[in-house]
Amino acid sequence: MLTKKNEHIVTVTSAEELEQIDRERFCYAASKIVRTYPEDFINEDTGETVTVDRNELLYSKGDHICPDDFSALLFHFQTEDLKEVSLSDQYRPGYVYGSSWNLWQVNAAGRIKLNMLLRAPNANMAYEIAQDYIELNYSGGFKIIGIKQFNANIVIEKDTEDDKHDDKKVENNWYSISSVVKEEDDNTELEDRTYDFIVYADTVETAKEIIEDWIAKRRVQINQTEPYVVNTLSAKTINFNTIVPEEFCLAYKQDQEGERS
Repeated sequence: MLTKKNEHIVTVTSAEELEQIDRERFCYAASKIVRTYPEDFINEDTGETVTVDRNELLYSKGDHICPDDFSALLFHFQTEDLKEVSLSDQYRPGYVYGSSWNLWQVNAAGRIKLNMLLRAPNANMAYEIAQDYIELNYSGGFKIIGIKQFNANIVIEKDTEDDKHDDKKVENNWYSISSVVKEEDDNTELEDRTYDFIVYADTVETAKEIIEDWIAKRRVQINQTEPYVVNTLSAKTINFNTIVPEEFCLAYKQDQEGERS
């Protein structure tokens, strides 16, 4: 039975290496094959000739590489348009994708129990980001025991400046709240808009006030001046003891965008 466990992949970096592999066995693209070539164009403002690198997708992951395709790959290696090609002995046309960076809850157990919130496009990358962050910030062994996607995609984080000036020791919580904005003018073309929030506050009523303030500022930003009302559809407390900074997650996003380019 074919599985990832018994897949074999060869990576070649030259025409000579490509000529030596078993072409009947390693005849599927293990990842996309892209050639990079220079192209000259004239800058109309300066009249100067500018050279830029262009990318062309030759084969997608899982494509079958026939004898003519091997000849084309050899040619591109010889012209130095190709630097590396990975070939597999298994036909694997499927691939993991995810372009929308959503919120994920990740649970880890070990010397310390972590209930983490982070942004990622899919469960695989959520696992990778969580592992990276834990290794950097906590000592001892751990294992990741749960990953769950959140519907909410707007996080209103704790205001640390307010905490510095607050003499009262108030127990705060994270709340998951869904709110809908309804326009009071029946003649407006604007449709009702539903928002899903995660908010840090001392009570659910305070969380609602924070959300209403966020919505008011957002409407000012996009020049929506019509009268409206905010209704709460649902509200519940959620438990987090770690939130991975967005800048940490964005490093993975930039890396992912670099791979696609």
